[in-house]
Amino acid sequence: MELTKNRLFLLILSGAVSMAAGLFAAINLSEISIWVYVIAVILLIYSARLLVGSYSNLTILFLLFFFLYSFSGAVAVTYGDGLHRMFLIANQTDAYIMHQSFANV
Repeated sequence: MELTKNRLFLLILSGAVSMAAGLFAAINLSEISIWVYVIAVILLIYSARLLVGSYSNLTILFLLFFFLYSFSGAVAVTYGDGLHRMFLIANQTDAYIMHQSFANV
């Protein structure tokens, strides 16, 4: 598979959308940043599929589990009950989403 202009554009676009999710998290807009981060990861998975050729590749499997790992905690804290009361530190989902978004770049 070669890196054409369209594939390179999708990779750059997924990085830019991921940076936007990190910036939304930096200004404490966690709900917006979660959904922008979802769009960034979907773009990354799609562009990786274009690069490797099919969805049945270990790269795609790694990206899917990376998405599940990084997304499940933030959604559980934001839309669920949050963390257990035994944790003394408040839920810092904005910082977590910001770090995951910048790691996605």
